[in-house]
Amino acid sequence: MVLGIVAIAAIVLYLICRSSFGMILKAIRQNPERVSFAGLNVRTYRLVAFVIAGTFAGLAGGLIAPFLRVASPELLHWSMSAEPILMAILGGTGFFLGPFIGSAAFVLLETWITTYTESWMLVLGIILALMVIFFRKGLLGTAIDWWMEVKK
Repeated sequence: MVLGIVAIAAIVLYLICRSSFGMILKAIRQNPERVSFAGLNVRTYRLVAFVIAGTFAGLAGGLIAPFLRVASPELLHWSMSAEPILMAILGGTGFFLGPFIGSAAFVLLETWITTYTESWMLVLGIILALMVIFFRKGLLGTAIDWWMEVKK
């Protein structure tokens, strides 16, 4: 059930990104002054984007308990709110599928590291720091750049 809802949410987000609203948001990210000179209310578009982001974040938060089959106080720890950011950075924020790949890599790294040590957050932090230094575009962006170099 959770996977189905996530798939539907991903499709909706993809359609939002490809719509004229999504293109305006990309333009605002690049140059908000130019967009406002074109006659669009940048503040309204940012507010709507914030509401959409909050809606999907709330959906994700609501799906975590059925996915884990438990709602524990550990879910309220501050590090839980940092995980989606780390997942997005790990996968690559410049691509739609980047956060999905980052999420899978984050969970795989966490599972693999916890089998060897209880200090998994330290080891994962070091790995993520190295990823940010050496893979500036994330895993997906780096893989695409590498593929383009191979095709040349």
